[in-house]
Amino acid sequence: MTAATRRMGSARAAWWRQGWRRFAANRLSLIGLVLLALFVAAGLAAPLLAPFGPFQLGGPRLGAPSAVHLFGCDQLGRDIFSGVLYGARTSLAVGFLSVGLSLLLGITVGAVAGYYGGRIDDLAMRITEIFQVLPRFFLALIIVAMFGASLTGTIFVIGILSWAEIARLVRGEFLSFRDRPFVTAARAYGAGDAQIMLREILPNAIATVVVAAALQIPAAIILEASLSFIGAGDPTVMSWGRMLTSAQQYMRQAWWTAVFPGLAISLLAMSLALVADGINDFLNPRLGRAR
Repeated sequence: MTAATRRMGSARAAWWRQGWRRFAANRLSLIGLVLLALFVAAGLAAPLLAPFGPFQLGGPRLGAPSAVHLFGCDQLGRDIFSGVLYGARTSLAVGFLSVGLSLLLGITVGAVAGYYGGRIDDLAMRITEIFQVLPRFFLALIIVAMFGASLTGTIFVIGILSWAEIARLVRGEFLSFRDRPFVTAARAYGAGDAQIMLREILPNAIATVVVAAALQIPAAIILEASLSFIGAGDPTVMSWGRMLTSAQQYMRQAWWTAVFPGLAISLLAMSLALVADGINDFLNPRLGRAR
């Protein structure tokens, strides 16, 4: 290992340590990180932690919380605790995968538009504006109704409808960086456009994109729950929105049927928002010092 490589590794480690200190200084972000870790663990280990299957019948109809059924049972005798655990898996899959697709599309469109400018930029931004003004929920509902409700389809639809904000952010960052001296130096050394975009500009623009993507995840989760609530979700997987729509007729006589799925949605969305705030501190030294 050369001295330059060791210095680079040491600088990278110092950057991570300083970023973590800024993140940890935000107590609410730490709470959000713990909550998010619990939800991720619950979703991944749902088959091991859930005492019953998500659609398994046999419990007492509208049974109150007990030692056997921690969160009680719904109107069909299904265990709500098991449903919440499996619902976490569904919500997290939709949130992270749909935002991953949104990032892929948004970064591609924004990078090309910001780097090349001109007519390419004009065309890309007009398309982006169309996607930004579309009513996302109703368009998602129409697409799901046309092509059928499935978890894969829901992820795809949400990702397709969410990339425009990412594209505008990436475009702005590329417009800011494309004429900087380090980019000019890379061109002088013979670097191609793809190399400049991926290796020179994108790493400098990624901080803003990561924070925006983290904020999109709870929005995607709430959109999926809304689709499931009105019956447009995948009927073969358990969803918190589906649990809420089943509970609405029994809220007065069995509050637990609605409280626990609703609380799960609220806590997961809140934890993701708090973690996004902490990521902003992690990636932004000036903001971390100001706080």
